[in-house]
Amino acid sequence: MADEDILTYEGTALALDESSELANAFDTRVVLLMGERDAGKTTLLAEIHHAFLKAPFAGHLFAGSRTLLGFEQRCFLSRIASGESKEDTERTKSADVSLLHLTLAPEEAPDKHTHLLFTDVSGERFKEVRSSIEDARELAPLIRRADQIVLLVDGDRLTVPKTQMATRTNASTFLRCLLEAADLGLARALHIVVSKWDFVVARGAAKDVVAFEDAIRKAVRPLVPRFHRVAARVTNETELQAGFGLDALVAAVAAPREARSTQNNLVALPISSGRQFHRYRFPRSP
Repeated sequence: MADEDILTYEGTALALDESSELANAFDTRVVLLMGERDAGKTTLLAEIHHAFLKAPFAGHLFAGSRTLLGFEQRCFLSRIASGESKEDTERTKSADVSLLHLTLAPEEAPDKHTHLLFTDVSGERFKEVRSSIEDARELAPLIRRADQIVLLVDGDRLTVPKTQMATRTNASTFLRCLLEAADLGLARALHIVVSKWDFVVARGAAKDVVAFEDAIRKAVRPLVPRFHRVAARVTNETELQAGFGLDALVAAVAAPREARSTQNNLVALPISSGRQFHRYRFPRSP
């Protein structure tokens, strides 16, 4: 690069190898966001972005992002400019892992920055992992690198008799696969997020969610998951406001963490799979 060249960023979502610069330069946290197709993963990311466009949120200030265009692309269908008659979100289609970068600062300490990298993984990847132990093992390097595992469970499907059992079983199976194949215990924290909480409230089905949460506690012992209930967008006649529960989730993933005996960088390995994320591991410090 010539001396007069200026490094700029496209602003779109980062590939895993592109995230290495951030991980090398800053104390960066990886938030692995997964769930079934249409569980609301991309909508959740879009609404977090919306929240910080308006004002400080969850006790934090927006302090920058290298992927603002990536966030905006995920928000486009909820804008008037899209020409859509109702809010929607572009679905994640790629089989590879991409990451969205967000830098936050506590309101009481605006010079203290926290760099977050949210993975944007398609629902098809979730299905493959819970269906194949080999796919779960391929995801293991990213699981070990993640500081936070966030599993979204569709509250709409969880409270409909026709889909309730399959939704519960799929979530439990997925977590057991990660426990067995990816050593889920290395993650800093496990968050179980019941999305579309407005559907649960409209049906008066909170007891179904409580039963699901009890089942998950048993499935992931000895881990102690944290449970969240969110309604990123509200489409039912309830008293809930859009973004319900998001502040608590953001505060949880951005909270100070304890030191752990691992380095912060993703390190490239010889390619042994067609999957992009299989080239990376999370190395232990000496």
